[in-house]
This record gives sequence, structure tokens and C-alpha cells, in this order.
Amino acid sequence: MKTTSKLYKIGAFLALLVGSAYLTSCEKSLDEEAKTFINPDDFFSNETQCIQAVNGVYETLYDIYSSPDYWRMVDLGTDVAYSKDVNSSVQNYEYGSGNTGTGNLWLNAFAGIKNSNLVISRVSKAPIDGAIKDRVIGEAKFLRALYYFNLSNTFGAVPLWTDEIVIESISSLERSSLEDVRKQIVKDLSEAEGVLPLSYPSSDVGRVTKGAAQTLLAKVYLYAKDWKNAKATAEKVVNSGTYSLMSDYSQLFDVNTGFKNNQESIFEVQYLREPTSNKNTRTHSMISYYIPQRDAGKSTYAGVDFGKLVVDGWSVFFANSQIGDHV
Repeated sequence: MKTTSKLYKIGAFLALLVGSAYLTSCEKSLDEEAKTFINPDDFFSNETQCIQAVNGVYETLYDIYSSPDYWRMVDLGTDVAYSKDVNSSVQNYEYGSGNTGTGNLWLNAFAGIKNSNLVISRVSKAPIDGAIKDRVIGEAKFLRALYYFNLSNTFGAVPLWTDEIVIESISSLERSSLEDVRKQIVKDLSEAEGVLPLSYPSSDVGRVTKGAAQTLLAKVYLYAKDWKNAKATAEKVVNSGTYSLMSDYSQLFDVNTGFKNNQESIFEVQYLREPTSNKNTRTHSMISYYIPQRDAGKSTYAGVDFGKLVVDGWSVFFANSQIGDHV
């Protein structure tokens, strides 16, 4: 998928771009001219560059959703899955700041927020077409809202940071209340809803849409127990006519029937699979925990070759009857 490749390859670029923001904000200690960084002041001058930059904000989705740390945090201890380790601190809701999973989720989410802030700040001043500018900023605001959604649901009160990076102020950020964080999430999603398209051409499938913004917004209202707005916002998605149920439920999980980005899909993190060779080149590590055991004497799983990833089927997490509904 063309979009998938774009979103995957551009992540290193944004890290390079953001890295230069760190360097330019520090005192000069060397006279050498940096050759491997892109100064943000020299970028964001045309539509292509602005789109490349927001593509990089999507990269954090892989860091979060491809990590077992996230699934441990949100699934274990619920009716979705359980660990073979009955003494799992995460499963028993006894984890703290020293837990590896909590630290990784915190760091990855704020990395995405940092990148979102940079793109929103710079693209808003870029000399590009207004419609493209609005869409790119809308994408970045959705992603910032999604990262804050994951943070606030896990940690509650977290530092609320919406400005472009200023090195000197990072260490002094204090936690904002859950209510204030949710207000910012609602603001970002409401603004994104107003500028994002209902769909994209095939070359851009995987980007955030109006329906994705509305769906996440409805979920935020639901978590906040704002039943009225949750219902009204969810109805916008239902009544848009953009989405419908698959005729066969099993098709949602059949890798051979083109289940990705189907008519039920509202927003998906894009992964890479080469259909000709039947190999995945960028996989979701959740398969390491929920797929069946390896085919006897083979390197395939239910006939599918998952590439170079070492997969230990059913070795850690065990799904119950609710996993299908969750996925």
C-alpha cells in the first residue's frame, strides 16, 4: 500500500527534523556546521514538506500500538485477555512508575505529542494552500488528541503541552487535571472534525478522516460520562453513510480476503504486507501473543509466513471469547 510506505519511511525524517529543534535551542558549544540535521526554519516551505512532516507524526502509532507494553496496559486485567503469569503486576493493577510498560507508553505518547506540536506550529505559518494547511493541521490535532487520550486513560492527570518544544520549560511542566486534558482533547478533535475529509483516494488510505475524529470524540465523551454528546457525536458517524457492517464477520480476520481498510474500518494503523510473497514486512507484535501456535515443522502460522519476526504463539497472553469483539 502506497500510503503505508510513506508513513513508515518518513518517521526517521521527522526525528531528524525534531532533533534539529533540540540542537538549535541549545547554546552553541561547537563551531562545526551540522550536516545531518534539517533546521525547521529551512523546512515547511511547500505542501510536500508539510505533508512529509505530518506523515512523521503517524510514526508514533507504531511505537505505541505495535508494542506489547500497550496491550498489557489496556487488556490484561480486563475480560479481553489474561496472562499465564497469575502474579502479573499489570494484570493485578499493581504496577507503578517503575514498570517498563508504563514508562514506554508515557515516553512514546509524549514523543508523538512533541511532533504534533511542531507540525501544528510550523504548518500554521507555512505558505501553502489553505485547504491543505487545514487538513494537515487537522491530522496533527487528531493524533495529538489520540496520544493524550491514551495517556489520560492510563495515568489520569498528565502534563498538558500544546506548544512547540522549548527545551528550558520541559522539566518544569506540571500535571494538568484530567478534566483539563479532556477539554483539550475535545477541542483538538472538534477542530479536526471541521477540516478533515470523509475519505481519501487510494494513495492516501490510512490518513485520519472526519469519521475518525468524530468516533474518537464520541469515545472521549463516553469516558467522561457525557452521555448526551457521546450519543449525538456517534450518530454523526452512523448517519454519514460512510461505514457499514461486513456481511461475513469472519472476513474481518481473514488475511487472504483483503480485510484491511474495509467498509467497517474507521481508522487503522497501516502495516506492511507483500501479497505476492505472502510475507509481512512490518508487523504488529500483538500477533506474538494471540496467534495460534506455529505449524508443525514449519515456519508458518495457519499457512501464513510472517516474515523474519520470531513469533511465540500463545506464549504469554491468552484471549477469551471477547477478543474478537475487542480487535
